[in-house]
Amino acid sequence: VEKVTVVSKDGEIMELDNETMEFGYRNSILKNRPFVVLSAVLKLNKGDKAAIQEKMDDFSRKLPFSLIAEQSLLGSILVDPDAITEVSEIVQPADFYLSEHSQIYTAIHELFLVNKEIDIVTLIDMLVSKGIYSKSGGEDYIRSLYQAVPNALNVKDYANIVKQKSLLRSLIGVCSDISDKAY
Repeated sequence: VEKVTVVSKDGEIMELDNETMEFGYRNSILKNRPFVVLSAVLKLNKGDKAAIQEKMDDFSRKLPFSLIAEQSLLGSILVDPDAITEVSEIVQPADFYLSEHSQIYTAIHELFLVNKEIDIVTLIDMLVSKGIYSKSGGEDYIRSLYQAVPNALNVKDYANIVKQKSLLRSLIGVCSDISDKAY
């Protein structure tokens, strides 16, 4: 990979080069930050054209997820903390596509389990204490989640969308494993 164009959670479009992405075995800056990849420039070595085309086709497919459903689910819980009881049986932290959303949901759920108030301040404090956010970072994003939804009336619908996309990703993973083992 020579460069990747991404959009951050704040809507900022960035171009990252290979060195910035810190690629390693199953690791990169893309895995640890809530970026959505818009495009990538690959450098290919000469080889079997069919195999290269197959890899390109696989790369161009995007795993299913709904950014707005994930954000709306988290925002709904912040607007109405009692909504956590409605969705905790539907979604788990692993159902979120973006790791940051999974971490936020986990923190919300932990606040709920220890019977603490769920609001912007307690959530940010929990995320800072867990080392997920620095004291200065993340507050704007949490506030944007809170402001993204007017109420929590559709929280179950958002949870079902997040769960459905998670199941599709799991199905794709299982099918990919089966396909790999078939060869």
